[in-house]
Amino acid sequence: MVSRQRRNLFASWTGFKSANDLGSVGNANASHTWKSILKALDFCRDGFEFHLASGQSSLWFSDWSRQGKLYNKVPFIHVSDLELQVRDIWDGSHWILEHLYTVLSEEVRNIILHSQGPSNSLLPDDWFWLGKVNGIFSVSSCYKWLVHRLRALPSEDYIWKKIYSHFLHPEASLRWSPPESDWFKINVDDSFILHTQLMGAGGLIQNSFGRWIRGFSSFEDVGDILLAELLAILRGLQVAHSLGLQFIVCESDSISAVDLISNHHLVDGGFYVEALSRIRAMQCYFAQVVFRTISRSINVPAGFLARMAFRHGFFFCQWREPSS
Repeated sequence: MVSRQRRNLFASWTGFKSANDLGSVGNANASHTWKSILKALDFCRDGFEFHLASGQSSLWFSDWSRQGKLYNKVPFIHVSDLELQVRDIWDGSHWILEHLYTVLSEEVRNIILHSQGPSNSLLPDDWFWLGKVNGIFSVSSCYKWLVHRLRALPSEDYIWKKIYSHFLHPEASLRWSPPESDWFKINVDDSFILHTQLMGAGGLIQNSFGRWIRGFSSFEDVGDILLAELLAILRGLQVAHSLGLQFIVCESDSISAVDLISNHHLVDGGFYVEALSRIRAMQCYFAQVVFRTISRSINVPAGFLARMAFRHGFFFCQWREPSS
């Protein structure tokens, strides 16, 4: 079945009667990519199919038949039928229409009688993406679907290839980008045990060639996730300073931590204030420090080093070469 987030973003397209329902078609400021997506809307809609499983969908107010909502096709709905679900008129092998109080036109009767009935009482009704065998939507499968359907539209094909290769390719989320020449990059992460509130911090420093310069793991006592991330940043800067490095890019997968440091927000809580003060004091030792956020999938090595503090009981340890 289509996952909740993907269904909200893509499967809901199937409910639109036209691209104009998305509200951006006439916007002159819309990006070329978005306009191309809207042009491909009808093709994407065809890739989704609603599967009746338990049949809990509303008989009248859901588009379970893919022929439109039935309440739009009858002059009125009898009050006794308002709460009916699809499964209420299915006996396991045939549709049962004679018990309905609502008068059905020949069109509505044919829609129901030619629709497949509920198939599994244990699963919810849901959208099924035809682009993959398991029915789960993915951008890569959508790209392949569009390439197959849009061969006559080279401009749209080009746009989707560009999206896929630059942003959505499976390997794109796994790329670590090196800093510029003469700069060094610190990747940091925290580890946190909820029931004990114990913190760990870890990270590594690499140069513009991606060469390992130094790694570190640090046990940080009691706190919370945000404080652990701030302390990881602080430890990274301290290690970089001890090595005499001057131009630093510090990357963390915590948006909150980077935002606190970069935008100089006022915060409540002495622990945060102290950690932020020490980080800002450390910045004075460098020619330049830039803080950035990074995807968690790229930051896996830093997370591993943060967990090493718990695994081996390190209060603070530096790694001169990658740990095995």
